[in-house]
Amino acid sequence: GQDDAAGTVTLRLTGPVLSSAPAGVSVPTWSEQNGQDDIIWHRAEKKADGWYVTIRAADHKGDAGTYHSHFYEESGGKRRLLCAVTYTLRYSEHPAVSAVVSAARAELSLQNAYGVSSGSEVFFAVWGAAGGQNDIRWYSAEKAGFGTWKASIDLKNHRETGNYYVHVYARKDGRQAFVAGNTFQVRGISGGTVSILNQDDTAGTFTVRLSGLSGGAFGVSRVLLPVWSGRNGQDDIRWYPMRKSGSDWYADIDYLHHKGDQGDYYIHAYAYDAYGTAVLAAAAETEVKAGGSSMLTAQTNA
Repeated sequence: GQDDAAGTVTLRLTGPVLSSAPAGVSVPTWSEQNGQDDIIWHRAEKKADGWYVTIRAADHKGDAGTYHSHFYEESGGKRRLLCAVTYTLRYSEHPAVSAVVSAARAELSLQNAYGVSSGSEVFFAVWGAAGGQNDIRWYSAEKAGFGTWKASIDLKNHRETGNYYVHVYARKDGRQAFVAGNTFQVRGISGGTVSILNQDDTAGTFTVRLSGLSGGAFGVSRVLLPVWSGRNGQDDIRWYPMRKSGSDWYADIDYLHHKGDQGDYYIHAYAYDAYGTAVLAAAAETEVKAGGSSMLTAQTNA
């Protein structure tokens, strides 16, 4: 029988060609690619209705296509050729690599890799797209079944969010071959909405609250809040460190720190992850009028 998905074929030898009690049956097998560089002498298994042997492309350097198998009877320390067969071994499934990301870890899986030769070492090469391959790491995979390899990796080794690349290689006898590749996403800081609390136009003070911030894979280590008035550009810009209370972040603003300017104020909130990568989480504008009221326009970055 033939299993195209697994890249295997099972051969059965029957008939009167065998002597009455052979010591065994050997089946040298090779693919037509590159001559007999992948030849293996398989041992057939005796069953009630014949001698069986299963040929796996994974044992023959992953070759697909035309194969040759010769059946030899072994008896009295000698071998006798019984018959030869030529056939085609095919695949209907291709190797595929996937990643499941949770917090700062990624679970990598290679499946349908039936063409990876037995005894091969399998590696996942992983890097983030942000800085090219400056963070590339090679992770050794563990075999988790026929045609399946897995690895669990710590994304803190890469310190990047966004798009990632993963390539899988099989290594045997000093040779390395590409098996499959894919991309996956590592979520960074997202969300965030700015609101103004406790506005006192007489005193020229107000409190900024940043809410709805999601930390992504590496969390939020700090938030800085640059604030400036609309007069004379950013000559009065001040960066306020925000304090965390519960799930929200707060900063108190005093117009005396901005040359006492009145009118429009601009507010940006920058969130930093554990490795110093900053994201503009939210922005807002508010109008401060001495002795009057204020209006807020908020922009949220999803």
